[in-house]
Amino acid sequence: MRLIYRAGTTMALAACLLFPETALSDTPADGAAECVENLQIPRHGPPGKPGDAIGPVVARIVPDESGRVKSITTEGGTERAALLVKSWVSESTFLPRCAGRTVTFKFSFRIEGPPIEYPFSWVTFQSPNHFIIYSRSRKPDTFRVPGK
Repeated sequence: MRLIYRAGTTMALAACLLFPETALSDTPADGAAECVENLQIPRHGPPGKPGDAIGPVVARIVPDESGRVKSITTEGGTERAALLVKSWVSESTFLPRCAGRTVTFKFSFRIEGPPIEYPFSWVTFQSPNHFIIYSRSRKPDTFRVPGK
């Protein structure tokens, strides 16, 4: 299994490697860790204000025979958060032997600290399958109109 993310995935990756049998599954029988080849985690949260907490968004993914995502259903969170999760997770790949199986993950978003121009994010992992994406809010872009 390979998780794609910046430095913030160290905690999530460590949890998955230390406890592969339960790290990513709803129940031990789910077997999500056995199915993931390359999990794309959202790299930022939906727009919001400092202190906003969104989620969890529960994503249920069914891979096809080639390991690509066949379908994703989400529940919980906001519409923007669900769309963000779907767009990132849809680029994940799974082992072909898991075609047709439902793999479940949870994603929560926390916006912390004052707004900055170029916000960064980091991820923590809570067993059994919950990724929490922390980010800073973005300062609004303001452009001066020439002549005004």
